Amino acid sequence: MLNLRRVDLNLLTVFEVIFSERNLTRASSRVGMSQPAMSNALNRLRHLFEDDLFVRQGNSMQPTPKAQQVSRQVNTALAAIRECIGETEVFDPSVGRTFNIAGVESLDIFVLPKLIASFGELIDRIHINTFKGFDEENINRLKSGDIDLLIEHSVYRDDEIHLLPLTNVKLVCIASKHHPLAGQKLTLEQFKSLHHVVLQAADKHGLHMEQQLLEWGKGNNIVARTPHTYSMPIICAESNVVCVVPEILANMFKNQYDLVVLDIPVTLPSFQVSVLWHQSQDNDSGNRWLREKVIAAYKAL
Repeated sequence: MLNLRRVDLNLLTVFEVIFSERNLTRASSRVGMSQPAMSNALNRLRHLFEDDLFVRQGNSMQPTPKAQQVSRQVNTALAAIRECIGETEVFDPSVGRTFNIAGVESLDIFVLPKLIASFGELIDRIHINTFKGFDEENINRLKSGDIDLLIEHSVYRDDEIHLLPLTNVKLVCIASKHHPLAGQKLTLEQFKSLHHVVLQAADKHGLHMEQQLLEWGKGNNIVARTPHTYSMPIICAESNVVCVVPEILANMFKNQYDLVVLDIPVTLPSFQVSVLWHQSQDNDSGNRWLREKVIAAYKAL
């Protein structure tokens, strides 16, 4: 049995910050250590866990499978210790931190610009990386600590994952202002007869329109499938096809690309966008700060 009296538990906080930052310079700045002291602490961590833990890839320090494996337990243990001793951790954004967010494609279109704008004078201290990926892959990355937040359409049933609804998304139809039916109230028969470009998505929510057209026996009316939501307004602007997109996307691009927004003459399910995080990050002050920024960004849309 390991004798904890021989272990410097402060090393766990070093592990936590290196795992979060993936960069020794930023990690040492965040905890107020010199870079030689941080390197020394990393060497002691490697000896303790009998593993390299973090390996250099370019300018970053990427966690090994062993580091991925123990990160959840370390985060949970530190959160429990902080709660036990009544420590109220306050995140100081001026110290700096790197955050990793994964999720829906609209994250880069809608959320990231408002996040960056909200940083103000902190713009050189807070760093954001965004990632795409499939639902289950991103849930596993949340659990491993590889990402801090996930913004998704799906509703998950997992005791380890916390979820907060951000907004409900309504779907509308967009077309060029020069489309023969622009400005009209579409009938169902007109809508069925239109040529569509549909979203080829990783989750079922992006496939509603394709499924509907197939049910109507109008599969041949699907001119193209694209995995990129933000390309759909451009496609509509350059042709006589229509696209079914989130209303917020339509409103953002309708003037830029001379589009009209049309109501869909059939009920398509709306869906919910939520922010998700792992339970080990629930009391992390930096993660809470980031969640508040994301919530504010969605409210500002």
